[in-house]
Amino acid sequence: LPARRRIRLRHESARPGGSPQQAQAYFDEALRQGAGRNAGAFVAKAEGLAQPAGDKAAFVALLQQALAVRDAPGSPMNLSNTVMRRRAEWLLETADDLF
Repeated sequence: LPARRRIRLRHESARPGGSPQQAQAYFDEALRQGAGRNAGAFVAKAEGLAQPAGDKAAFVALLQQALAVRDAPGSPMNLSNTVMRRRAEWLLETADDLF
């Protein structure tokens, strides 16, 4: 996700008076645009929607989807996805502390 879009996603889900429905739409659009190849979109949705809602099952499912993202050799998403998969692993390891 471009930085601008990540900021908009996080801002909408975290701001006082933010619309959960609008945040959901933003996250779903990010997932659609990533076509399942952007681990960061899954991690962002887990942290931005599932965690604040207290939905541990959705949180875990989204992080597992992030872990399942695999890159083609030479993919420009390789570094970003590697970092986001590591974050997903850490979040899964600490999920009991977060909920």
